[in-house]
Amino acid sequence: RFEAITQALQETLPNVATRSTRLAPDLSALGTDQIDVLVGDSMGEMNFYLALSDLTFVGATLVAHGGHSIIEPLALSKPVVTGPSTYGIAFAASEASAVGALKICADAADLEDYILDMMGDRDALHPATRAARGFCDQHIGAAHRSLDVIAPYLPEPMNTD
Repeated sequence: RFEAITQALQETLPNVATRSTRLAPDLSALGTDQIDVLVGDSMGEMNFYLALSDLTFVGATLVAHGGHSIIEPLALSKPVVTGPSTYGIAFAASEASAVGALKICADAADLEDYILDMMGDRDALHPATRAARGFCDQHIGAAHRSLDVIAPYLPEPMNTD
């Protein structure tokens, strides 16, 4: 659907570009400060797109699909906005929403208003960004904490000297 989405955006916005035509193969930016919307028409580069963002909308949440993962943008300290359908990501959504790292919007109109407000007032975005960073910091190190819990039950390491 890359082409259809790009064409629809170009009907209302003056500077819409696709990743495949506007960014070099090595992903270096070529005048991205003049782009209103960059359509990610490539696969396997989600973290690149997320790193470019100030605020991330996570799809499959405006319809009853339960939502895509919010963990990737939050792991990059990016605040997230979704629609109301979050049953597939309920646990993370509940925690992230409680600390202000996630905004759950009631519908598309609410989503549009929220995004326009946040992008129109960058100072309003700062608390959500700090909350996303805090959420990420709070959840880093799960593997080490898990190992600390199970280590007493593991056999001693073998000496291979």
